Amino acid sequence: LRTGHAPLRKHLHKIGRADTPTCQACGEAPETVPHYILYCPAFNHPRAAMSFELGDDARSLTSLFTNAGSLRSLFRYIHRTRRFEEQFGGMSLPPAKEIREKAKKRGLKDTGKEKQKKRNEQR
Repeated sequence: LRTGHAPLRKHLHKIGRADTPTCQACGEAPETVPHYILYCPAFNHPRAAMSFELGDDARSLTSLFTNAGSLRSLFRYIHRTRRFEEQFGGMSLPPAKEIREKAKKRGLKDTGKEKQKKRNEQR
């Protein structure tokens, strides 16, 4: 998803594996990574759940892809949309601790806990 080389219609069309780049879920726009994660109306419900978990970070691909605290919510979103089941089957999430450890090894920031704590304090 970070590089745009995901089995989404825009990329598949570019490499000759799909007849059209148009999103099958909504039929309104090319199915790009930003469209799939941030804008597709067919996935408003899973996106709302992700927004509830992450706040403003859910509206930024940079935050979603570089913040270790956002990865679990992003994976939940992907799982809820069921968009990649045909290609990858049912996907399950590894434990949160494992996600954080892998992200830390890759140099990703873990600001998710801090932001969650601030949101809880504001409530």
